[in-house]
Amino acid sequence: MKYFIYGLITTVLFCAELVAQKGENWHLSDDSGQLVVVIADSPEQFSGKLWRFEKAGAEWKSVAAPIDIVIGKKGLGWGKGLHPAQSGEMSQKREGDGKSPAGVFALSSVFGFAELDSIMPINMPYVHVTELLECVDDAASQYYNTLVDNDTVSAHDWHSSEKMMRVGEPYHLGVFVDHNVNPIQPGAGSCIFLHIWGGADDPTIGCTAMPAEQMDAVVSWLKKSEKPLLPPRPKNSDGSPSKWKVRPPFGPPCPVNWDQ
Repeated sequence: MKYFIYGLITTVLFCAELVAQKGENWHLSDDSGQLVVVIADSPEQFSGKLWRFEKAGAEWKSVAAPIDIVIGKKGLGWGKGLHPAQSGEMSQKREGDGKSPAGVFALSSVFGFAELDSIMPINMPYVHVTELLECVDDAASQYYNTLVDNDTVSAHDWHSSEKMMRVGEPYHLGVFVDHNVNPIQPGAGSCIFLHIWGGADDPTIGCTAMPAEQMDAVVSWLKKSEKPLLPPRPKNSDGSPSKWKVRPPFGPPCPVNWDQ
């Protein structure tokens, strides 16, 4: 069975050799210290598992048992992040395609319904979700793929957005994924988060979702100082061509059974 890596990566070494094709610059940070790996059953399926790792010296160690997650209802598509443009193995992520983005992305901040001083210690920038907060998914808007506060925006030029508080339980706590930023490309996908799921049989429209208690664990563990990144990308277990190859063995100090 083919497995597809979807997660945070912070260096070109992770108990396996991540090899960029000669001449490619993957812009992976050597000074990052946290890794979240999500492996989906195939590029078209929405079920998968998530692992958390942190760097110990030059090696990575697992900090928690794998958990069940769901991704986009249509699986994975190549996103727009810190990685070079990709083609071939998967389609390009587009607005409304129901796919979670694959590639390399930063995790920039946390959001939630609660006031910051009323919840667990958080070591990431925090955005308090209010009735006025929206994430614009109208590709024709100048605010596309941007969080906006209606009190501070003079030109409301969008016709479609996620009103964050009205989404309810899934957005009680979450993490922003820096997909399609700097620069923003209209139509390349917007409003990608890690957030609370509705259940194992309830896929997202492009985000990665998990049980509420696991979302708490991820948020309380993440540290801005560790520069966490997100890099979804196929694992070449079948030897198919790829510009980023993952080679065994998965040896100590992070033994991983990807088939769990």
